[in-house]
Amino acid sequence: MEKKSQIILADENETIAFARKIAKFLKPGDIVNLSGELGAGKTTFARGVVLGLGGDENCVHSPTFSISHEYECPTVIVNHCDFYRLPEADELEDLGGLEFFFEPKIYLIEWLNRINVKKILASRALLSVDFKIDAGSRIINFPEKWNILD
Repeated sequence: MEKKSQIILADENETIAFARKIAKFLKPGDIVNLSGELGAGKTTFARGVVLGLGGDENCVHSPTFSISHEYECPTVIVNHCDFYRLPEADELEDLGGLEFFFEPKIYLIEWLNRINVKKILASRALLSVDFKIDAGSRIINFPEKWNILD
C-alpha cells in the first residue's frame, strides 16, 4: 500500500500559494473533495485555486450557509460547495441536483460524502485533500497519490 502524500504549510499565505500551483493542473469537470476540521484551510485553499485561475480571491467566502458559491475565472467557473447542511446522503439527488455536476466547471466540495458520488464520477477526476491544523501549521494530506506532487 502506497503511503499518502503530505505537505506542511506554515500559514494562510503558504496555503494560498500552494493552491495557486494546484490550480494549473485542474480542468473543467474535476471534483476536489476538501475535508478537514473547521478553520483548517479549506476556504483558504479555494481562494488560492480561484486566484491561480485568474479569478478574484476577495470574492471567495465559506459556503457553509449558502451551500454553494460560484466564482468566474477567465477560462473556467469554479463552484465551491459545502454539503454539510444536506440532511441525507441522497438529498441532492432527490432535488434533481446531480445535474449541477453536468456543467464543465471545477468543483471544490466540502462534505462530498453527503451525496452519492459514484453517480457523478463516470469519467471525471476525483481528487481528495484532507486538512488538519497542528501547532499553527496546516497539514495537507492527499489520500491518493497526485501525480502533480512529484
